[in-house]
Amino acid sequence: MLKKNSASSSVRLASFVLCLIFAFSLALVGCGQQAQQGSAQPSSGGGDAQVTLKFAHNHPPTSASGAMHEFLGKTIEEESGGTIKVEMYPSGSLVTDPDALDNILSGNIDIYQFNTSTISPVLKEMIYFEIPGLYPYKLENFRAFNDVCHPILHKIFAKYNVKYLGALPQVTMGFATTGKLLQSIDDFKGLRIRAAGKWAGETLLKYGATPVTMPIGDVPTALERNTVDSVYTAHIAIQNFKMHESAHHITVTDQAESLSGIMMSQKSWDKLSDAQRAAIDRSMEKYWDHCVAGYVKAIDEFNQELSVAPYSYYYLSDAENAVLRALTEELLPQAKEIAGDMADEIVAAFNKLK
Repeated sequence: MLKKNSASSSVRLASFVLCLIFAFSLALVGCGQQAQQGSAQPSSGGGDAQVTLKFAHNHPPTSASGAMHEFLGKTIEEESGGTIKVEMYPSGSLVTDPDALDNILSGNIDIYQFNTSTISPVLKEMIYFEIPGLYPYKLENFRAFNDVCHPILHKIFAKYNVKYLGALPQVTMGFATTGKLLQSIDDFKGLRIRAAGKWAGETLLKYGATPVTMPIGDVPTALERNTVDSVYTAHIAIQNFKMHESAHHITVTDQAESLSGIMMSQKSWDKLSDAQRAAIDRSMEKYWDHCVAGYVKAIDEFNQELSVAPYSYYYLSDAENAVLRALTEELLPQAKEIAGDMADEIVAAFNKLK
């Protein structure tokens, strides 16, 4: 009997020990899972899963605009607490302007810096933002422009299932010309001038020039080879793409450039959490302030560069700008026919800016 009881006690003791080992193992697994889950959570991301967004644009990364887009990408990462990673694709390396909208709509790319001339054939209401010079503009007044126009632009993009993030702070339009300095309306007659799209071209026709359409990256070579006499583009783009190295005579207007801005795939936006969307909105606010300060600095540096030979530059007077604006406004009836039911709302907004 003693022998039997001893064996039974041994079995009970072994079972008890095995149960303890099993319970201890479960406790270790649970603690390990909790530690693993805790390490995956960013410090301020609220437990959101990490996503990667592809941000493409056509500016060289070392240009003023390219550097500002780099700032936006890094700011989005920081504001999201690391839950958003932004991959940058500058200089048209992933997609070019003509194909950007299709790729945004399909979700092949997530964020793109659009130029109105390449999206207005689809987003018809954007024609008013493509025609340069419909209202006088100064860079330091960008916030006023944004306050008035941001709700309208958001509404336009939403009609086409695209998320509008915000405008790129505009600079004024300018001309880089090879043969002479443009100072009056008579100087434009007969010149072959590169235009960004249809409505910049229509504007140049009103000035008496011959518009030529080509990708912006081809312009420096076209100027050097005398394929065109001048280029009509944003003042800062002349510097970004070093057009002034071939066209030494720079004329600056008070016309707001055709709108550029940041759009996002609605599909990509919908996949983000509320916290991640708020992080992008905060990033845009910082981006706007950064851009305005950066452009002021870049324009000042550009003007200093142009102050010595072989360059010459000229700022049109208020009266000279008024002559150009009156010619541009002749395009408004055509624009209204195309823009449809939002035309009056857009024009009323522009009138607030005058």
